[in-house]
Amino acid sequence: MGRRLDAYFAGRRAWLDINGIWDEYAIVLPDDPQSDVPGIIVSARPDDSYWSHITVTVSGDQPVSEPGVTLSQFYNYSHDISMTSGDDRLWTGTRQCKYDLSVIEVAAASESGSSRSVSPFEIYYNSESRYQCMNGELEMVLYQGGTFMVTQSSAPAPPNGDLVQVGYTWGLGFSDHIGTDFEISLDIKLHDKQPEGLAVMQMNLWGWDSESRIWELIPGGENNGLDFFETHVGFPEHSSYALFAPPSDDTTPPDPVTDFQAVCGTSNIKHRTCL
Repeated sequence: MGRRLDAYFAGRRAWLDINGIWDEYAIVLPDDPQSDVPGIIVSARPDDSYWSHITVTVSGDQPVSEPGVTLSQFYNYSHDISMTSGDDRLWTGTRQCKYDLSVIEVAAASESGSSRSVSPFEIYYNSESRYQCMNGELEMVLYQGGTFMVTQSSAPAPPNGDLVQVGYTWGLGFSDHIGTDFEISLDIKLHDKQPEGLAVMQMNLWGWDSESRIWELIPGGENNGLDFFETHVGFPEHSSYALFAPPSDDTTPPDPVTDFQAVCGTSNIKHRTCL
């Protein structure tokens, strides 16, 4: 009671606060890899046009039908977000957000398959300069005042050539009041210090360009003892970022794993948390 179950796989982490005594604890992986699912990027930012509203963006490398997007918050506050698009690869929608932390659930389908994302987010009002985001998964220093959001997504991301993604996709959404002349520093926690089959010392941070639908290299950055990846970003022109590394010379990397979960429960009651 009062403890936390942590599960790790391929640089990703799922956690579950344990508030009961159960017969078993298990880690559950999907039955088959979803290598052909559409890659999607989920990000969000404060909407300056409406008080306490956020704008959610879903983009990817394949055309998808209108994604189902749900904003789930405390006290059973859950609403669908109507999404609009111009070309079926970039969808946006706006909805009132009552609380500073919650979850955005996205289901997207293309001709090749379907993809699902459960993306927690946090909203910050710049009461300090250094932030511990998502239970320390991401540390950020912001050198400018204003409201911003951090979104953490484990959905299969669009491919980046022959590179392999390490960990989450991070969405960074800044209020217009922050302006365009600011910088940030990022420390991204690495759970797998030696990810199998990857040349980790050649790992780099990449930013997703939702208009051209490609990943763009963010120069600089380094592994700090293989515990954190540290980098400094001038005005962040991208809404989402992810770490990628090339395969090592002698090992083929495993297929991507999605819908990773930490589970505890009995045969009748189960409690889950999705990565």
